Amino acid sequence: MNRTVTPVAVSCHFCNESQITPSETMSVMVNKTDYTFTYAFTCIYCDEVVCKPLHDHCYQILRPITPTYYLDVPAEMLEEHSGPPISHDDVLEFHRQVWSLA
Repeated sequence: MNRTVTPVAVSCHFCNESQITPSETMSVMVNKTDYTFTYAFTCIYCDEVVCKPLHDHCYQILRPITPTYYLDVPAEMLEEHSGPPISHDDVLEFHRQVWSLA
């Protein structure tokens, strides 16, 4: 499919810069489980990959001009989670315990 390159206005939440990026350098992802949409691009100022939610009406605009990927979400992402988030200390402690078994 031959796509037209269209400039798209985006903003980076890492460096707070706004920019115009070609549509071909963006990606749109569709979650096949619940049909939610996200888009991603690489910021030209800080070189971070920015991923943001995408509303349905914006998806309808971007889909014809942007590469679109349909993703199967792993079942683990749909599980109910409770308790506090894992901290850096938790990861370090897990690493220590794993290597003490070796």
